[in-house]
Amino acid sequence: LNYGHMACVVDVLGEALIPEPFAATSVLAAEALLLGEGKLRDDLLESVISGSRVIAFAYQEVSGVAAGPLQTVISRENGALKLNGRKRYVYPGSGADGYIVSFRDGDGTGLCWIPADLPGLEIKEELRADGTSCASRAFNRLAVPGNFIISRPCTGNHQRMASVIDRGVIMACVELVSVMRRALEITLDYL
Repeated sequence: LNYGHMACVVDVLGEALIPEPFAATSVLAAEALLLGEGKLRDDLLESVISGSRVIAFAYQEVSGVAAGPLQTVISRENGALKLNGRKRYVYPGSGADGYIVSFRDGDGTGLCWIPADLPGLEIKEELRADGTSCASRAFNRLAVPGNFIISRPCTGNHQRMASVIDRGVIMACVELVSVMRRALEITLDYL
């Protein structure tokens, strides 16, 4: 589907008041996966398409700035990769099978896969205004297997990631406008 078609799907789902994180998982997370390469990326993308996995894109940090300078870093300690940092406003919060996490390594930006059940992952749920949950994810020297790197760090990834986030925001806006339109229709029918 192109973005016009996807906007039509998101519009219909929003108007139906479907409480599913479709735009966050099937648009934003899928788009983030397209920045990567390899078998893991392909397997994760296939699972998003089939609906067998719910995947969230963890990109916002403590400041809440979507595509600002990354504070989450990956480093090498004794030959092992360690992730340090914090992501906020991760949606969906609970119920996600895992997270695509943006990180900085030197001057480049990369993406890694963090399964929800990875030992050492700190999770704090937060309620949003609509009653759904989002979450904070903290990584304190979290061991990341080398094969969990989806997109190797490079300087061009930060701008590409910002474009993915922009498209996700557009789909969220489409969804919210259709929810508001439907809420207005319900209200007018009641009156």
